[in-house]
Amino acid sequence: MESILVHYYCSERKEECFWEDLKNPEYSQVEPTVLESNFYIPRPESTYKKQKYILTSKGIFLVSKNLIPVKYSGLAWKTVEELKELPEGFYGFRVSSSSVLQDFYTRSCRTLKMWLKNLRKMCILTGFKSEYRKIKKIGEGNYSEVFLAKALNSNKKFAVKCIKKERLLKTESGLEHLVQEIQAMRVLDHPNVPKLHRVYESSNKFYLVQDYLKHKNLCTLISEEGNFSEEKAAKVMKKLLGTLHYLHSENVVHRDIKLENVLLGKNLEVKLIDLGLACTDVEETQKPMCGSPGYLAPEMLHKEVYGTKVDMFSAGVMLYAMLYRMLPFSGCGTKQVLKNNKKCKLEFPSLKCLSISEEAKDLMSKLIESNPQKRISASEAVLHPWIAKFNQTNHFTSEFLEIHS
Repeated sequence: MESILVHYYCSERKEECFWEDLKNPEYSQVEPTVLESNFYIPRPESTYKKQKYILTSKGIFLVSKNLIPVKYSGLAWKTVEELKELPEGFYGFRVSSSSVLQDFYTRSCRTLKMWLKNLRKMCILTGFKSEYRKIKKIGEGNYSEVFLAKALNSNKKFAVKCIKKERLLKTESGLEHLVQEIQAMRVLDHPNVPKLHRVYESSNKFYLVQDYLKHKNLCTLISEEGNFSEEKAAKVMKKLLGTLHYLHSENVVHRDIKLENVLLGKNLEVKLIDLGLACTDVEETQKPMCGSPGYLAPEMLHKEVYGTKVDMFSAGVMLYAMLYRMLPFSGCGTKQVLKNNKKCKLEFPSLKCLSISEEAKDLMSKLIESNPQKRISASEAVLHPWIAKFNQTNHFTSEFLEIHS
């Protein structure tokens, strides 16, 4: 089966060859290496040519005897499958895209398993229903449903985001957002971001297999328990800000930071979910408006150039909601939201039963700042005195720098 993502990735251009001849000095050596193995490549005359191949995060390289790369094939939107009917003594797999493919044979079952294990993280897979069993529906979005599923070979549970192609293709940016989500989740490796384990595609659906989390989102928790104490909010914000700093350092902007997309465990474990609107190009350039009403930064609302600071504005709105149990710009029509967000006139309600410190208000003001150039960054915000005040016993500064350096 040919993935529809191939056409988006290749700008609707069919690949004519599986391999690209390398003459680029960028590939004078292959680093970092994930796997290195010899494979037998089948020829039309029923013979085999033994050659050395190196797998990296970028793709597969055919290398010479002195390990100089000769040919290259990217893997991002190619499909991989194990070959079953092979000559006696051989094990193998096929990597394919559009009308081109390449078979790889080996005499080692261990080599086959190692390559398939890594290729399944990098490629598009088929056969979801033969490898997983859906248990129950646990969530729903505009274009997708999320199911709890169990892997049949291990009984391990996963959260599977199921996206119908029909709904995806009805919107101009649907396919683009899926590509960006997969790209972002494949490069991220952080304890506060659920891992994307595999991507499957069938004739009518995509399946994104991710970590299953039992945590509740912040919106649900605030609704059930009321507003957070400053200490609890500061500890949650410290972890969220650290996560955002990591994303931004990896050239990823989330673009949909909100209460519903932050999960909280019993011991205040924070998980940032739903990278469906994430963008892997965070340069300050013109990008479409996206996200959730009430959380959007002024530069995005007014369709201006924006970058990572849009996440910081949304994080400030989240902090306000955790402390006051309301959004700072809620209850306004679209025009009023535009007007308020442009000036960002932040009001702090005076309530008899609630007293918010000036330090907390200072951080909110620096996050919900109309000018993105003046708005505080994640690395600056995590060092704010209010964050430090409630995280001193956790050695927050050294821990943050160690994790994110």
